[in-house]
Amino acid sequence: WFLDKPVSFSTGIYKTTRKYIEYEKKAFGFYVGFGKSLSEYWKADISYNFEKATIFNIKSDASSVVNDQEGTRTTSSITPAVIRDTRDNYLDPSRGSRNSLSFTFAGLGGTNAFIKSLLDSSWYFPLGDTTFMVRGR
Repeated sequence: WFLDKPVSFSTGIYKTTRKYIEYEKKAFGFYVGFGKSLSEYWKADISYNFEKATIFNIKSDASSVVNDQEGTRTTSSITPAVIRDTRDNYLDPSRGSRNSLSFTFAGLGGTNAFIKSLLDSSWYFPLGDTTFMVRGR
């Protein structure tokens, strides 16, 4: 619940540095999101993300795709999502599934523009005292 209403709210800021095989990346940004339960198993979310990232220390044998990304770029994106969650327990499920579909639209300002879709499906099956989980993305 957020502001005494049955909606969710999330926000965050981050600053990261990561070393990859062919390059390094420094990034900082923030996100804000809202969600609403549509029924017992269905919910919808929408989030906004802004990130400023710098790609540097590119190795000489890196691919041309990586070389084209050198420098600093910004991404401003919005991501709507729909989720169906039938798990019997949020933290330690033993049966049910969680399935989500999202689309990220970047190019609302910033230097990067793209569309990304993601389908994520996880299924849980009890096997005695153990739970077996299968996930596909």
